[in-house]
Amino acid sequence: MSLFRVPLILCLLLSAPLQGTDDRANGALAQQADLLYNNKQWTEAAKAYEGLVTFHPEDARSALNLADCYEQSGDFAKAISAYQAAANSPAGILTRKQEVRFRGQY
Repeated sequence: MSLFRVPLILCLLLSAPLQGTDDRANGALAQQADLLYNNKQWTEAAKAYEGLVTFHPEDARSALNLADCYEQSGDFAKAISAYQAAANSPAGILTRKQEVRFRGQY
């Protein structure tokens, strides 16, 4: 094994637990955000969704919930901006079918 491969393998092994920790932390943050959202604690939920959207711009559901939080809290300028950002995000806005399922309107 070359001397170059040893540090590379060590870096890969050492970085794996850190990534898993971030995923678990993001999962916990998502659960907290959803709980706050469901309890209509719009300002607190918005802060949690802001963190999620910052690190996961592809998460259309969190982006849409963030916009909803702004709207429900009366911050319409931020709501409009967040809805536009969600529509322009890498994942785009949820499809109507996904939105209906998400909102529980089967």
